[in-house]
Amino acid sequence: MELRQLSERVFVLEGSTNIGIIRSSRGHAIIVDTGLDESTARKILRHCQELDLEPQVIMTTHAHADHFGGNAFLVKRTGAKVWASPFEAHTLAAPLLEPMGLYGGVLPPANLRNKFLLAPTSPVDVLLEPGRQIMDGLEGEVLLLAGHSPGQLGFGVDGVLFTADAFFPAEVLDKHKLPFLVDLGQTMATLKALAGTKWHTFVPGHGPVLTKVEPCLDYNLERLQEIRQLVLSSLGEPRQVQEILSDILEHYGLLAEAPSIYHLDLAAVKAFLTHLADAGEIEMRVKGNRLVWQRLHS
Repeated sequence: MELRQLSERVFVLEGSTNIGIIRSSRGHAIIVDTGLDESTARKILRHCQELDLEPQVIMTTHAHADHFGGNAFLVKRTGAKVWASPFEAHTLAAPLLEPMGLYGGVLPPANLRNKFLLAPTSPVDVLLEPGRQIMDGLEGEVLLLAGHSPGQLGFGVDGVLFTADAFFPAEVLDKHKLPFLVDLGQTMATLKALAGTKWHTFVPGHGPVLTKVEPCLDYNLERLQEIRQLVLSSLGEPRQVQEILSDILEHYGLLAEAPSIYHLDLAAVKAFLTHLADAGEIEMRVKGNRLVWQRLHS
C-alpha cells in the first residue's frame, strides 16, 4: 500500500481499499475506513507512526467488511473512537448481519462467513449524521452517499472528498461489470448529487484518486441504465431472479465462481428488480410454486 499526500493535512493509503489518514490536531489522526483485516490495520499504524500521528477517530463510511475489517485491531491498539452512521452502526456491532442479509436473513453456510463478508465486531462510539462535523478539533463535512449501502457516508476536508463506494472508477467498473448496490434509486441520486460539487479531489473506496469526477459519474450512470435494460430484456417471459442474473453474467462474459460473489451479484440484481417493481414496470408473483418476475407492459 502506497501513501500519497493530497493536501497539507490529508493523505490516502492506496490499496485494494483506499484508506484516509487526516491530520487533525496535536499529532492526532482521523482514519477514514480501515480496510479488510488486521494486516491492513497494521499498515495504517505503521504509516501513522511515520507521520508522527496517533489515530484518535475512525470514521467508518459503511459497514462492509472490506471497509471496517481493521477497526477492532486499531481500537485495541490505539483506543481510537469509532464514528459511523446510525444505520451502519448496527452491522458494525453485529457483523453477521452482512452475510445474513445476502443469504436472505438466515444463518449462512460457512463459505459465506469469510473475512470478505464477516468482519470482527467493532465498537461504535459516536453516531454520525450528515452536515458539518468537528472530529478531534478538525471541522469537515459529512455527506450521505446512500445506495451502495443504506447509510453510507462520505467525508470531506481541504477540498478532498472520500466517497466510499458511491461510485466506481472506470477501471474497477470494467473489471467487475455489475456493481453492488442495495437501492438503485438512491445510487443514481447520489451520483447526480456529486456532479458539480465543490470538491477538487475525490477518493473512491476502490481504484485511483480522481480530480475530474463528472466523466466517471456519467459512466456509472450509463452502466446502471444498461443493467436496468438488461433486466427488462431478460423478462420476455416470467423468470426467476437466478435466471435473470445468469443472463446478465453471460452478457458481460462473467463467471461467478465463488458463492460469496454469486450472492453479491444476486443482491445487486434484486435491487434493480425492486426499482422496476416500484416504478410499476414489473411485478413479483408465484406461479407453479416458483417465485418469478414478469413485465406488466409489453
